[in-house]
Amino acid sequence: MIKISADNFIYQMAAKNELVAEVLSGDKVLFETNDYFKNQLNPNNLNLDKVNWNQINPAQLLGL
Repeated sequence: MIKISADNFIYQMAAKNELVAEVLSGDKVLFETNDYFKNQLNPNNLNLDKVNWNQINPAQLLGL
């Protein structure tokens, strides 16, 4: 199985983005993901004042 880490994230789709893996037809791929806040909030930290707003996913701003 090929694992794509959540550390391999982008803020926009672009042809210049670097490949993180190549897969063949039939390969199994596991994608780790970040949430909207890049996992900065959790049950122990729900303080929006401490969120690094430069690390949020701008693609999801359309839903706000």
